[in-house]
Amino acid sequence: MTRHVLHLLSDSTGETATAAANAVLSQFDDPAVDLRMHVFVRNQADVDKAVKAIRKSPGTVVYTLLDRSLGDHLRGCCADLGVPMIPLLDPLFKAMTDAIGPSRRHRPGKQYQTDTAYFQRVGAIDYAMALDDGATADRLRRADVILLGVSRTSKTPTCLYLAVRGIKAANVPLVPGAPLPQGLERALQEGVPAVGLTASPT
Repeated sequence: MTRHVLHLLSDSTGETATAAANAVLSQFDDPAVDLRMHVFVRNQADVDKAVKAIRKSPGTVVYTLLDRSLGDHLRGCCADLGVPMIPLLDPLFKAMTDAIGPSRRHRPGKQYQTDTAYFQRVGAIDYAMALDDGATADRLRRADVILLGVSRTSKTPTCLYLAVRGIKAANVPLVPGAPLPQGLERALQEGVPAVGLTASPT
């Protein structure tokens, strides 16, 4: 089977390009694609280093470079190599510029700034880790949501998934033959929503 190479270039961690690529690849059945990451590409030397790798293993190039001159340089190199290139953020930038005016910042990684939402996410992750597999009555009342389920119903990864999005999720295991955890009923009475997770052989 022929394997295709997909080069992802980013001036930051590459999370945006990776998420977009994975979202697209998930729609194909067993895609034979090798992802090649080139992160923190912030000057022409970095671009040239990535281009050297692209020349060695040609493939589609996707980039999220905010520096226009670096994007232009990469575009020219890709044209010389005859490889397709996709400026991932350009269409969205153009649409938003038309709607709200020119952007004021061109700083890589700006979406990862430590603002209130960032600290909310950190707090939620700390909450999820501290309360994995059970919580005290007081802590259950402070949850944004309670996840209930028997073992192996993916409570922990779901709690962490929610925590990254700033949601404090409590993990409450249900043990056959054992009473419900103390404080659960009170938390539910006070309005904390609960979701039961299930699993099946299929």
